[in-house]
Amino acid sequence: MCDRQYTTTQTSTLSDEIINLAHEIGGDGFNTFSNDDIDVLFVDDALSDNDIIDLTLDLTVDGVVGLEGDNDEEEKSMPLTGKLIQEGLQLCSKLENHFLISDPNSERASKLQHELQNCMSGYRELYKK
Repeated sequence: MCDRQYTTTQTSTLSDEIINLAHEIGGDGFNTFSNDDIDVLFVDDALSDNDIIDLTLDLTVDGVVGLEGDNDEEEKSMPLTGKLIQEGLQLCSKLENHFLISDPNSERASKLQHELQNCMSGYRELYKK
C-alpha cells in the first residue's frame, strides 16, 4: 500500500518549488502564485500533447514572440530585404554542405538536405522576385 504521508510530503515539496519558481519569474500572476493556484491546475483536465505544443507556440516571453508570431509591429520595424534572404539561403546551403560532407550516414544527410530545401523554398521564391 502507498504511504500517504510520503506522497503528501513529496507533493508539498514540489508545490513549494513551483511557487518559488513562479515568484522568481515574477510579473502579473506569478508574484501572487499560491497553493490555491496549483490546486486549480490539478482539478482541470490534463493537457494533451497537442495542447502543450499549442501553448508553447503561443508563448511570448520578455517581448520575444513565439514561433507563431503575432507581433505585426516587430515585423514592420525590420523588413525582410533581398540581402537578408540571400544571407539566410547561403547559411542554409553551408549547413547542408556541412552535413553532406561530415555525416557518415549519407542517407540521413541527403534527407536533411531535402528537408532544408523544402523549408527554404518559400524564401527562394521570394528572393527570385
